[in-house]
Amino acid sequence: MTTDSKASMSDSGRRAQQAEQDFIAAAEAAMSSAPVKVIPGQWFETARRDSAEDVHKAMVDRRLFGTERRKGLPQGATVVRTGWARRFLFGRRLKSVTVATVLAPPGPLLDNDPRPVTLSELSSHIRNLISGQVRGVSKLIIVCSPTGFAPEVWTAGRDWPGLNVILSEPLPGGGWKTMPLAGELDIQFVRSFDPESENEKRLRVRQEIDAARADLLLGGISARRISQKLNVRPRLVESVLESMSQFDEELKVSHADGDVVLYRGLPGESSREESSMSAFDWVRSLFSSKGDEAGKINHLIENRNKLAARRERLYEDIARLEKREQSVLDEGKQSTSIVVKRRVASQVAQLRKEIARWNTTASMLNQQINVLSTDIHNLTLLQQGQMAKLPTSEELTEHAVAAEEMLETLGADARMVEGLEAGIAEQAMSDDEAAILKELQGDDERVASSAESPGAARKSEPPLTNPRVAKPEKPQAE
Repeated sequence: MTTDSKASMSDSGRRAQQAEQDFIAAAEAAMSSAPVKVIPGQWFETARRDSAEDVHKAMVDRRLFGTERRKGLPQGATVVRTGWARRFLFGRRLKSVTVATVLAPPGPLLDNDPRPVTLSELSSHIRNLISGQVRGVSKLIIVCSPTGFAPEVWTAGRDWPGLNVILSEPLPGGGWKTMPLAGELDIQFVRSFDPESENEKRLRVRQEIDAARADLLLGGISARRISQKLNVRPRLVESVLESMSQFDEELKVSHADGDVVLYRGLPGESSREESSMSAFDWVRSLFSSKGDEAGKINHLIENRNKLAARRERLYEDIARLEKREQSVLDEGKQSTSIVVKRRVASQVAQLRKEIARWNTTASMLNQQINVLSTDIHNLTLLQQGQMAKLPTSEELTEHAVAAEEMLETLGADARMVEGLEAGIAEQAMSDDEAAILKELQGDDERVASSAESPGAARKSEPPLTNPRVAKPEKPQAE
């Protein structure tokens, strides 16, 4: 096995193990706080077990060893919570069995080939869990697959009499998919087993909005699209969009066709004030030469976003027609009957006419959006120019002259201050300080004069005589 394969296997194993830990923690919290009508019982007992032996056996079969490698894989953790009710005086009666389990076959992870759990694997796992259970007892099983479930699992619609089943799997892009598979359960209770908290969901929504902020310049961000992409509740996305619009004056929300759209407008209170304005006054203010440009721009942007949303839905419908056309065309090509080919030719011709008509409608919407975008651009430039309030040429000249005079006055004051500093320093000295300063200056002058005339200093010194050399005596007069 290569180094890259080992690293990949290690990464997939760590992700699966982290998913197992997150799920078990959320499941234990949900089971402990579940209402009595969902998980009946007067007192409860909790037992924990795992499938570590199966992991060890799978490693031995593949001649793989190492404690760290074994611990880096999901262990198939299972938590069983049983509820009991009092029976007679000292007896008790089993009321409910709730099982939170992780189904993670170790073989595919060790083979560096993680795959989703199939329907047969899930059915076998559930049968092993409920074998030997007493009838008439409320049974709830929550199954987590760190590598996900096959599509057939979600669409099978298995029916287990007297059994409630919830499935949970981590999504590749973040978050979890937690949904009921069998039984009738309250959706709020099912969501309590989601390992991702509400704050984490909101954070993912905000990150998705930040990644798609360019769409705010082209149109808007739809709450429905984000909900479908991130697999979160639409109401939660709408709440995040409304919250962002409250903290950012440039962000606005509009409601159209049951969807909430976040778009970028201009700051101002005009949109709130115009809510009580009559329709006639609103139209007159929109087309008047005077008025609040910010309000006009926001209304235009909102209308443009509605047209853009309609255009996107129209594109989706056209794409469906194109797929249908291709499917019918392939059917005609594969058929050998002339009757079928004629029918297919008629269907394809009709579909192409419909596609052309809807493309014409989409083109018209594009033109309308372009007109609105141009008007929005012009009004934005006008509003930005009015907000700047630049000074006139007379004001600029007046300010320049005043600044020059101020600089000249400042220079004169600086020179005057320099002349005053010496006088102030002299006046601030006491008589004793002045006498000492004069004395110090006198010593400095004597030292300086002696340094400048070294010959004079030598004359003042006594002559050097050599005692060994006798001086010549002057002749005496006779």
